[in-house]
Amino acid sequence: MIDLQVISPDRILFEGKARQVYIPTASGDIGVLPDFSPSIFSILNGEVHITDDNGKEHIVIVSEGISNISFNKMTVNVITGIFVHEIDIDKVQKDKELMEKRILEDISEKESARLKSRIVTANLHISSHKKYSSLRHSESDRG
Repeated sequence: MIDLQVISPDRILFEGKARQVYIPTASGDIGVLPDFSPSIFSILNGEVHITDDNGKEHIVIVSEGISNISFNKMTVNVITGIFVHEIDIDKVQKDKELMEKRILEDISEKESARLKSRIVTANLHISSHKKYSSLRHSESDRG
């Protein structure tokens, strides 16, 4: 088993044992199993798939970060992270529409870049919500 932590600045998203973990990296999605070689990866916007020690799958939508793997211990530090079942699709779509309108205004390059990054994240949340809507409903039914 892998001792796994998935952490964002505002919370610990997952902490426990994992059978396997898939992370989005610049080299593509990487699957990590027990006894994986010690490695450091840059994490891209995408989905982290975790199969815990009970065989349950957890899907966390993350933005950029870094992963450190060493002797069956793995830490994934990300800027933001949300479980797919936590996505409030109505809010995400509304916020995205507001950001798309705002980006058309006369704003600074810095503000434009920030909004573009947030729109990319919103699109990822929307596509993941669509892809895993049945999982999202079963997760929220469990409490």
